[in-house]
Amino acid sequence: MEDIIETTAETIAETVAETVSETTAASSGFGDLMQSTLTFSERITLGLEVLLFGMAVVFAVLILIWAILTLFKIIFYDIPNKKSAEAKPVASETTPEPPAPAPVPEPVVEAVSEPALDDAEIAAAIAAAIAVVLDKPQTSFRVVSFRRTASK
Repeated sequence: MEDIIETTAETIAETVAETVSETTAASSGFGDLMQSTLTFSERITLGLEVLLFGMAVVFAVLILIWAILTLFKIIFYDIPNKKSAEAKPVASETTPEPPAPAPVPEPVVEAVSEPALDDAEIAAAIAAAIAVVLDKPQTSFRVVSFRRTASK
């Protein structure tokens, strides 16, 4: 019995060692093989194929995630909300409706007459506005005249 176990263990160890050495040789030899046998255009073509395949896989996974999230939204959000919306009218029929709120009286607005501004106050206001827009002191310019336009 011990002979069979030892023989089996040795066979397994030899198989694993051969597999590891073949894998190592194959993986280290691919770069050498690619550099020695492929032309530049073949290497570029192979690189583009790998690039496109990788991008296709990434976008396929993104589309799959999007579809799963949309399905979750439908299952866990839309369906429960529809059920609760259907259940609410049944509950409101059994309960009496609350009374309508009392109307709020509209505030009375009294007409307030604006004091008439004289020309000096208007000129001062215009000068202050110009000073703010130009970011200069009021003493750096002078308002010589102004003319009223038709107000609407």
